[in-house]
Amino acid sequence: MSINRILATSIGFISVSAALADPASFTPLGDLPGGTFYSGAGAISADGSTIVGTSVSNYWGPNTSNSEAFRWQGGMMMGLGFPQGSNPYPFSTAQAVSANGNIIAGSGSSNEGTNEPFRWESGVFTPLGRIPGYGTNAHLTTGISNDGGRIVGWGYDASGQNTQAWLWENGTMMGLGTLRGQPGSISAAYGISGDGNTIVGSSDDQAFRWTNGTMTGLGFLPSPFPGPDIVQTSWASSASGDGSVIVGGSRAFDYESLDQTEAFLWLNGKMTGLGDLPGGEFRSYATAVSADGTIVVGQGTGMSGEVAFIWDSLHGMRDLRDVLVNGFGLDLTGWTLRYVSDISADGTAIVGMGLNPNGDYEAFLALVPEPSSLSLALLCVLAGVTKKQKMR
Repeated sequence: MSINRILATSIGFISVSAALADPASFTPLGDLPGGTFYSGAGAISADGSTIVGTSVSNYWGPNTSNSEAFRWQGGMMMGLGFPQGSNPYPFSTAQAVSANGNIIAGSGSSNEGTNEPFRWESGVFTPLGRIPGYGTNAHLTTGISNDGGRIVGWGYDASGQNTQAWLWENGTMMGLGTLRGQPGSISAAYGISGDGNTIVGSSDDQAFRWTNGTMTGLGFLPSPFPGPDIVQTSWASSASGDGSVIVGGSRAFDYESLDQTEAFLWLNGKMTGLGDLPGGEFRSYATAVSADGTIVVGQGTGMSGEVAFIWDSLHGMRDLRDVLVNGFGLDLTGWTLRYVSDISADGTAIVGMGLNPNGDYEAFLALVPEPSSLSLALLCVLAGVTKKQKMR
């Protein structure tokens, strides 16, 4: 077969694949009726069907605003309401959702007036309680497994001074401990893998990975600054479906003029920096990763300040708005995409919060087709054709 026929076959394949792929799009999610205009997306289901987050409503009465968790499906935003109880000023936030969108986890008002984790399913709020011995102080939810069976977060102890990561499963909440395991040590869980076996977060200023009852520190990126007075911290925000890839941020500073934060990807015991966006300060951190660990999203600092980014090994770190506008020709006039909170399992659906043309904070959904899959398919076609050619 001639090279021209190979290219013709390949181009035809790309055209068909591109036509079948979902087009890029940008969808503002709106907000709940009443109250101040505000919404922020907390998470998206693995299948991309459901978005959860927080908006505001006027439940307290006219001219008032209070936080209310929402679920967004099929273009419609629905308020979830509030946990049952006697609190006269209820509130709720949604931070995590199961793979199929049926189970939502978040935090809401308790009778004591502090945040209490909840699990929401079929319109029913189930309070998760607190770590045994931690009293009624605030506990916050940050993640949920794909099947909704495991929920994680962090909470304050009875003194209100120290925090500990927690895991809820089968109606029971347990503390996960700390890296140092000493009085005054702290920890917080920020995410959980889709299979529920790996929990990630921060303890005693270091990113951690918790599996099978053992918490392990992930270390830090190499400091970009010389000298013995540099302080380093790190935290892990999210894990891939099987927990093998972990993302987060690593910071180095000296309490005076030196300060740099860089997003990282951890794999096979090695932490790799993902860089930063051009312009502005050097500051980035990752908030979520696709199920296979190949696409990372988060927040960086560019010419316009703090903006959302998308990263893959082929393109590196890119301003998400630039990708949508310059890469796919979408019209985002007046929009500034400030923050990305989550990404679907396949890495094509991204949710976060931005400033809309009216200057209000609003949740958004961005669909970004993955070009690498087409490139891989093309390589397979070329490899197969070339192999046949050599065998003749």
